[in-house]
Amino acid sequence: MKRAFLLFLVAGGGWLSCTALQERLTVRDLKLTFTSATLKTVSLSGATLELTFSAHNPNAVRAVLDRFSFELFGNDVRIATGETRNQIAVEPRKSADLSVDVFIPWSGLSSGLARAIREKSARLKVEGFAYVSTPLGDVRFKVVDVARTFR
Repeated sequence: MKRAFLLFLVAGGGWLSCTALQERLTVRDLKLTFTSATLKTVSLSGATLELTFSAHNPNAVRAVLDRFSFELFGNDVRIATGETRNQIAVEPRKSADLSVDVFIPWSGLSSGLARAIREKSARLKVEGFAYVSTPLGDVRFKVVDVARTFR
């Protein structure tokens, strides 16, 4: 009887690990859309923006994103870097919002701000990596050119 119970625990633990791994690896199929940038605070040294993304999971399995690191570009000039530490889970065939605060120093805005004023629009673009944790370590997937133009 003890043997059967032990076998059940080992098999069940393996299934749970496979499910958790599958949930994390489905992150590679997430579709990130840059939905908004909201000014939160302004100081003498810079400003803090809240960036909001919509993550859509087209899979039949829940997707779990453990963290997201990125570079923020304003009119093709790198103005900030950031990283989330909050895990986000996106249910199958659903969407979920991911928000992150990013501090932008005034010194990083000079050429991008001049271009935005001249063109009367600002294009914010994010490039980075989505990370998932596995028993063998972190796996990263490139997130390319998630952009939005504000006029």
